[in-house]
Amino acid sequence: MEIIEYDWVKQTRHILLAQCRMLSEQKLVAESNIGFLSIKATLVHIAGCYHAWIGSFFSPKQRRLYVQSSK
Repeated sequence: MEIIEYDWVKQTRHILLAQCRMLSEQKLVAESNIGFLSIKATLVHIAGCYHAWIGSFFSPKQRRLYVQSSK
């Protein structure tokens, strides 16, 4: 992954969380018939995926490739 791609990931995460900050706690936990049970559950799922993705991206082999490509 290139630095520009990761910057895009960070930017979209920032936009998503900025929108969620405007929601009340009641709306965050309100149950829905689509997707995950609530917005909060969806955010927890996204965080878990992000954590796993970052962990795999920064494995020793990937870290070497990332450092080389950013030089």
